[in-house]
Amino acid sequence: MPSRVRAVLGSWSYALPVLAVIVFAATWGSKISGLVVVIASVLLAGAVLAAVGHAEVVAHRVGQPLGALVLAVSVTVIEVALIVTLMLSSGPDKSALARDTVFAALSLEAAGFAERGQGWRLAAEGQIGRDRRIPIQTFGGLKARGNPIGATGVYQVAEVALQVRGEAGASQVPNARVGMAQCIGGIGANIVTHILQAA
Repeated sequence: MPSRVRAVLGSWSYALPVLAVIVFAATWGSKISGLVVVIASVLLAGAVLAAVGHAEVVAHRVGQPLGALVLAVSVTVIEVALIVTLMLSSGPDKSALARDTVFAALSLEAAGFAERGQGWRLAAEGQIGRDRRIPIQTFGGLKARGNPIGATGVYQVAEVALQVRGEAGASQVPNARVGMAQCIGGIGANIVTHILQAA
């Protein structure tokens, strides 16, 4: 690749994040029009791609296994930054929604249902639901039970057990033979996963 082309392609990965920060600072706290939303979204997407690109370069330079850790931490930091932004902008009544949504996306990615960074697409494409490819929270989820902190993990295992035994009543997933219960505690520091299979 000629050095001039390499220079142009490399410069966008430095320019877009700077432009994104400028637009972010200029629009913070104000109501913005549709065109500005589109411009800000493009800049945000470019900044995220640039950040992942830089993380990938660092990952290749430091080698394995540290490189994989650098890339994973970088992607997680980007996702957490997006969660915090959504939490701050959605008000106190919906502040946990962004966190829970991203934790669900990260969980689906970690379990292999989606590629890294693509867990959100499962919901966006309508693949999640009792009668869909990935049935999740078939009894309404933990919030439907009041999210009893200590009993959260136990309840999830009980729900999966009922599903694989065919005893879930109106919430039964057809032909459920294997189920996964995953409990993510606090800010995601403690994660316990159980896989249950029908006898």
